[in-house]
Amino acid sequence: MPRLLRAKHQIPDRIYAGAAALVAVVVVAVVVLVVTAGGPTTKFPFSSLGGPGISGTFAAPVTADPSGASGEGTAASRSYLELAEAGIEKTSEWWDGSADWFYDQLRSNPNRAQVTLWGSNGMFEALDEIAIADPTTKAKAAVETFARGEQHYWNPNRKPVPGYSPQVGEQSSSQATWYDDNAWIGIAFLDAYRATANHTYVTDAERAFAFIAAGGWDAKQGGGMWWSTEHQWLSGEALAAASNLAARLYQVTNQAEYLTDAETYIGWANKNLLTPQGVYLPVASTPFPYLIEPDSYVNRRRTGAPGTQMCMEGSGACKSDATEVTPCKTGSKSCKPGTLVIVKCAAGAKGCKPGSTINGLAGAIGSCSNGEKNCKPSHRTRGGASFNATGPGSGAATAGPAATDKKASAGPKRVAMPHDGEGAIVAAMAALCEATGKQSWCTEADQRARDDIKWLAPFADGPQYDSVLIRGLLALYSENHDAQLYDFAVKLAGLITKHAQTSPNVYLRGWDGRAVPSTPYGSLRSDAGSIGVFADLATVTPPSRAAMRAANGAASGRVPKGPA
Repeated sequence: MPRLLRAKHQIPDRIYAGAAALVAVVVVAVVVLVVTAGGPTTKFPFSSLGGPGISGTFAAPVTADPSGASGEGTAASRSYLELAEAGIEKTSEWWDGSADWFYDQLRSNPNRAQVTLWGSNGMFEALDEIAIADPTTKAKAAVETFARGEQHYWNPNRKPVPGYSPQVGEQSSSQATWYDDNAWIGIAFLDAYRATANHTYVTDAERAFAFIAAGGWDAKQGGGMWWSTEHQWLSGEALAAASNLAARLYQVTNQAEYLTDAETYIGWANKNLLTPQGVYLPVASTPFPYLIEPDSYVNRRRTGAPGTQMCMEGSGACKSDATEVTPCKTGSKSCKPGTLVIVKCAAGAKGCKPGSTINGLAGAIGSCSNGEKNCKPSHRTRGGASFNATGPGSGAATAGPAATDKKASAGPKRVAMPHDGEGAIVAAMAALCEATGKQSWCTEADQRARDDIKWLAPFADGPQYDSVLIRGLLALYSENHDAQLYDFAVKLAGLITKHAQTSPNVYLRGWDGRAVPSTPYGSLRSDAGSIGVFADLATVTPPSRAAMRAANGAASGRVPKGPA
């Protein structure tokens, strides 16, 4: 019988041991491949995007020389890119390796809650802009990785139309879902498309807009964009974000319906929300009135818009342009007790008292609403104010639950437009200018941007809002090369590193050094908003030195100077 094989007992034990070890190595290798291909990374995936980064100290960037040479301008963009990359590396402090995603807050987050869709948007945009500024393989991979995380917010079960839920894992068919969240994530996906050329992200943006178009527009009452699927409040922020998403989708797809929607939304905002100052209403009907700081027209001992004065009750002479914020008195017929009313002093007024003649803008910030339990008079509430006036300053405001009934809803809606909404409108107009070739869009965007700089300073809504306004200004700057817009963004970037930085490359304060309004300390959205400004500046070429000198000499807006 041929001896083709050895009998089992003839094979040495050491060969068995070697074979077993080889099999073990192969099994481990296969497991590692499977885990790295599809399982959680557990390791923070966004470190070392473009190199070692730089220190937290800020040096004013140089600008291109007057001859137009790009070397110095490139250096300026690079310095902002490095600041953004260094900031992204430090977001590892929010990373939850067990969930392969981010916490919403540091330390003071007892439940270790994951970041909300809105809270994650600023970091998504920062990563997009980094990859647009420096399209390396690592930067693009970072965008792809983060985009996969954002896709986990998608709720395919939402009826009647699916949408992006506010939290990962919320899959109910009746899940309360926000229209502004969906617009912001759609815009971020389009920026991811710009960064990677992956057309999947256009589809992600289109399905976000499909959700908005299906239920966001208040067609029954003449327009306006609902804040959420619960249809309790109209939202200027949601309207503006949807305008930008529609304009950007038209820019990418050339589908006429997106152009029609963008024009409709912006037209409604201009008709119902635009003020004589050229900016949209900063305070009005909102479910969270305390989130909207009336700094646009009230100088709270900060550097404010030109000609703005804080006039306190009994303070004596009051200029015709002054503004008073005072609580309504018990028995007041124009508003309920506890409501703060913003009025303009009448021309020639010698004193600014409660109930002064309304001359210009009027607004209200809800305090405790009637019948609300567990609410002290000094507490703010989720009650809002609904304007029924036909024009700015032509009527009184009512606060509290009455704002939601049919009677209070009659007439044109006037809803709050925080700073991110202002930026989204400017960006939408710039996109429409480029996509349609109509210079009128650029002209309107230019005027809106200049008015934003003039009237909305100090930028103190919070980094998560103000950074979107800066992004809109820089989007316009890419079209019109107005050095004033770049100059203003640069000055704010300097304030971020000077006042907002709480540890190297971590930014948890407002740009004036104060606490971020109505935002828990340690929120990822505060940090990412500031990082996003650096990333946005990295995507544009600075103007020449001559243009910057001219911008510094022009009447551009004022910026906050930090704590007194």
